[in-house]
Amino acid sequence: MIPTTLPIADGGTPAPVGTPHAVTAELVTAVRTLRSESNVPPKEEVSVAVRFLDDGARGSLERQAGVARNLARIGDLELGVTERPKGAVAKVTGSLEVFLPLAGLVDLDKERARLAKEEERLGRELEKIGRKLMNREYLAKAPAEVVEKDRDREKRFAEMRGRVRENLRALSE
Repeated sequence: MIPTTLPIADGGTPAPVGTPHAVTAELVTAVRTLRSESNVPPKEEVSVAVRFLDDGARGSLERQAGVARNLARIGDLELGVTERPKGAVAKVTGSLEVFLPLAGLVDLDKERARLAKEEERLGRELEKIGRKLMNREYLAKAPAEVVEKDRDREKRFAEMRGRVRENLRALSE
């Protein structure tokens, strides 16, 4: 999906980001990301719940719900929830918080074990990168762009670990 424009159903010109189609793109991207992170097959129809963080997003998404359902293979789409559904993983976008309940889609015990293992792996990677970045000799000798890449990797791994922890917590409720 191209983040700058989306086609209009009637064959008109593409709509720029900031239009009603942008909210649809946020939802579709979030659902696809959650599927990927949780090992839910792309062809499997899923239930999705949405909390609105921006009041203007509701009307836009209500009008484009059919498009979102088709693009993200959503069966049941619940708009305007106020609480996270039990056993759901979440993704926050600019104007939405998207929840994907995993019950019935994956073996929750296996998914918790997979997430725990992934958290441990990311922790080891962070520890390794942290030791490297604390080494004064390494910092003095390594080219600045190499050190910057390591800092970027550390930041990326920390964000990934945070998402894994959040999803693990949600599945343990």
